[in-house]
Amino acid sequence: MEEPNGETWPEGLEPVAYLEQLEYGISLWDMVQANGEQEVAVLAHETTDDVLGLPEDTITEWRAGSFRQALPGEVRVVPVVLMAYFYPLKTYYAPWLNFYGNHYWPEKKAFETLAKQKYLPLIFYDSGPLPVREFFYPNNLRGFFSSQSQLLKFLPEWTVSDFNQAKEQIEDQYSPYRMWHVLGKQT
Repeated sequence: MEEPNGETWPEGLEPVAYLEQLEYGISLWDMVQANGEQEVAVLAHETTDDVLGLPEDTITEWRAGSFRQALPGEVRVVPVVLMAYFYPLKTYYAPWLNFYGNHYWPEKKAFETLAKQKYLPLIFYDSGPLPVREFFYPNNLRGFFSSQSQLLKFLPEWTVSDFNQAKEQIEDQYSPYRMWHVLGKQT
């Protein structure tokens, strides 16, 4: 199974267990229970010491964007990135969403949820299944995800392999810093 960032996700491994196997500073997205609703959240792997003492009003800026990629054989793929710049750690979190992917559920649901949910949860994990810290930010990207859902459903489906290839091309072209600036200020 592939996770949204394209790495191999071992079958049956929960997202948090997978996240702890990755290096610090890495993020992925998942559907979680937050504010009494099922919402899309960014899960980030950081040390307890780095995030535990941060104030509640910690600033994080959010941006999202889509990249249209043409692959051999006239395959068109549109990877979508949800980026957060977490000011206290000077870290970019950038989980990718694959409209035609199938995480634990059809990823189209993530787009629909992001178009409706009021907050963007950023949840930090170190080791173990419990979060170290949770922050909730106003979701100013609802319109973006609503319009992307409407546009992407008219494109022919692509494979996970096509998605990963397109995403890798984008990541080769843009560092997280450069991608952040290409996306421009949205919130």
